[in-house]
Amino acid sequence: MRFDGNSGAFLGYFVAISAGGLVSPQGIVIGWDGNIYVAEIDRSLGSDSRWISKYDKNLSPLNKLTLSGANLMEFSAMISSGTSFYTILEDSNDNTVKIINYDPNLVALAT
Repeated sequence: MRFDGNSGAFLGYFVAISAGGLVSPQGIVIGWDGNIYVAEIDRSLGSDSRWISKYDKNLSPLNKLTLSGANLMEFSAMISSGTSFYTILEDSNDNTVKIINYDPNLVALAT
């Protein structure tokens, strides 16, 4: 959803419901590069049910990274660091929470 930065008035949706290919957004961040990064999940797809989508400022799709692994339970929170962004994954295999750092091309960086 979009809101006026001064008045707080509702301006509409970034992406209309059921449009733009968004399935179930879990986290969103507007990157330092002006692009929009969305963490999405669709449990009906099994082990390939989590991905990060990258859109330009006009909401045209640019890239998609599928995160495979049957052990990924939750996928959420995206935080921009200024030159990269972080997302949080919960792994049921070893009962850990992982924080993954990605560059603008959706390549995982060493942490």
